[in-house]
Parts: sequence; structure tokens; C-alpha cells
Amino acid sequence: MRPAHLFGGGGFAVGYCLSVTLVDPKRLRAVPGSRDRRLMRRVLQRMKRVNPHWDEDANLLAKEIALWEIFDGRLSRPEWYSHYGWAWSDICEEIGRNLPVSNFAPCEAGFLAWLDEQLAPFAAPVEMVKLVSRPPMRLPEPNDWPSVGHWTAAEMRRLAGPLGRAIGQLANRRAVEALEEVRSWLAAARKRPGDMLVGFYG
Repeated sequence: MRPAHLFGGGGFAVGYCLSVTLVDPKRLRAVPGSRDRRLMRRVLQRMKRVNPHWDEDANLLAKEIALWEIFDGRLSRPEWYSHYGWAWSDICEEIGRNLPVSNFAPCEAGFLAWLDEQLAPFAAPVEMVKLVSRPPMRLPEPNDWPSVGHWTAAEMRRLAGPLGRAIGQLANRRAVEALEEVRSWLAAARKRPGDMLVGFYG
């Protein structure tokens, strides 16, 4: 299930952002059930750096428990979808490489679907919305943010040609600027062969 307000058109959730990270799929698949406490502590430190009141907030403790559960290979509380999802965002940042998203932070709901409409005449082999609607990891049924998705390395290789043609022919400046940034993601991916691009929106 996708959050309907993400795909139903523009005008909502203007302040929300997309983040994208290049991640080795083997490293990502190795996380659940690994009980890798060293990596888990690094991820937890990352989470605490942006939450200075971590130890005083029961809701943040729930996030810590969700992180532990991912590393233990279980998702015992489906209602904690958001905690699991954001924990995975921090995990991906720790084991991968974050990429710039200046045209997508913030971006309104429906922006990725709108970009897909711009790309449609150029036979793009993968949709922009796949970056937020196809999680590469196991998660409970979505009931909140983040929306999670990914592109494979093969999809990114096939996207380069259609994307270049679109950038050369589209007249809409906003679309061109956003797609130029997407092209920079593909260039970064070429330097990390085999990595997938994982997206989190919320």
C-alpha cells in the first residue's frame, strides 16, 4: 500500500523531502538478522546526533527498539512501520553514500509522478516513483512515512540514454533541473558498480 497523498497529485506535503543513497545490495541484505552490534551502534549514534533529547523521549526509545529488531531479524510491531522505515534510512546512510537532492528537498507530493509524465515520451525504463514505492528490504505494511523504494544498477544503466534525451528536449525548466540532478545520481552510480539507489520520502 502506498500513502495516497504521495501519488495523488501536487499541492500536498510541500515540506517533505526525498533522500537517495547508493547502497551495495549485498550489504543491505546482510543487515537483518546479522546481530552486527558494531554497525548497529554506529547507526544508533547517527540517529542520536539529530535527536539531542533521545534519552528523555519514550517515542525515540521505540525507534531504538525498532533498530534492534531489524538487526535481530524480526519486525514484531507492524504498527511501528514509521520507526522501522526511518531506521532503515539511517542504516542505508551508514553503509552507503548519500547523494545530493537539492531539487527534491523539499518537493511536493506528486512531484515524482509528474516527472514520470515528462519522461513518458522518451521511453524511460524505470519510473521515478519506484524510488519511493518499492522497498528493497522487508517492512510492515505502510501506515505512515517514509515511502521507500529503489532502482537497481541495471535500471540506472538503461535510464541514462532516455534521461539524456529528455534533458535535451524538454522545455520545462523545473523538470530539466530536477532531471539533471537525477543524471548526477546515475554518474555517481557508475563509480559504484552494482550499487542500487534507495529512496526515502517523508
